[in-house]
Amino acid sequence: MIDVFFDELVWSYAETRDRVERMPNEMMMFTAFFHEFMEQFADDTPKYLHMKTLGLALIKQNQSIFYRKIREAVRSVHLRSKNNSRISRSKAPRVGRGRTRRLV
Repeated sequence: MIDVFFDELVWSYAETRDRVERMPNEMMMFTAFFHEFMEQFADDTPKYLHMKTLGLALIKQNQSIFYRKIREAVRSVHLRSKNNSRISRSKAPRVGRGRTRRLV
């Protein structure tokens, strides 16, 4: 159950990020994201304080696992391959592709 919660949390975190940084920086940002997420339960401080403490300890102990999950989630949320058939940002063809090729 806690795995499902953290998997959903990783996916919601991956939607806010566009690239993955080095592990210490990324884990610091994910910890801040978790802290902000748990702040919405600040009214019930005694009830959810232990969940926040245990969650932070779990993130600290399993940094490499969470970093791998974040890296996979960010890559699958923001696909960047050339064969990706995502919707282009503008309706005009060939806009934003880099340098133009001159036809001679």
